[in-house]
Amino acid sequence: MLNFIRIFSESEFIGKGYFRYVFSLYLKFFPIRYLERWLYLNPQDTGLASQLISNNYETYTNYVMNKMIKRNFVIVDIGSHVGDNMIHFSQLVGEFGKVYCFEPNLDNYLLLQKNISINKISNVIAINSAVSDNNGMVNLIISHNDTTNHRISKAGIYGNSVVRIRSDSLDNLLYNRDKIDLIKIDVQGWEIKCVLGMKKIIDQNSPTLIIEYWPKGLKDSGFEPQELLTVLHRKKYKIYVLDEVKMVTSFIKSISELNKYIENVSFVNLLCSK
Repeated sequence: MLNFIRIFSESEFIGKGYFRYVFSLYLKFFPIRYLERWLYLNPQDTGLASQLISNNYETYTNYVMNKMIKRNFVIVDIGSHVGDNMIHFSQLVGEFGKVYCFEPNLDNYLLLQKNISINKISNVIAINSAVSDNNGMVNLIISHNDTTNHRISKAGIYGNSVVRIRSDSLDNLLYNRDKIDLIKIDVQGWEIKCVLGMKKIIDQNSPTLIIEYWPKGLKDSGFEPQELLTVLHRKKYKIYVLDEVKMVTSFIKSISELNKYIENVSFVNLLCSK
């Protein structure tokens, strides 16, 4: 069955409605094979599943992280979804490393826990919480078409479901617990709030940051894209674009330089280091 899924996920059939239906039925009951481990996905996420099976999901970002992450690292994954990055990180840091995974949506979190369990992973701590700049409750907007696209945003932008969820700052949650080496943030426009809530950790550990830059998501969340660069520059980070098209890492200084990279794509990942 896995060979069948692999062949068709790499073919023109992936765009056909009948294949998506069959594929979604498969995902409802069975995991896919990813990085030599098993990964359960939501049946809605046929597109993500085909990309993961084909090793065609953020290929260059994964290549850079693979070179950067060392054994025994402590990594924080904010917006873990069901754990595709978690699987990658847990392998890279090894037995004595550690991965903290934050996922606010309960359905995604339960699949994340299931993926940790089925793979017998012991170096991951999963937390069902949003990450922001303070402790409290926030509205999570639920996307009915794409489970990777749930987000804290202005109600009514898309979808029609809102759930109240717990939120806290990374400083409140993890400060002085571990020396954190790398933080990956993919929260559909809420990245600024996450960075504002980890000032102590940044000052203490100077972790490398990998952050999604999606201007539309930032604007939907009430921010201007420039604000993300401003916050990062204030913390003395140098900012690089991980270009998935040209497969290169490019240093950028301004919002105008950065926006050139999203003329033909909706988002890019940023590598931020000191």
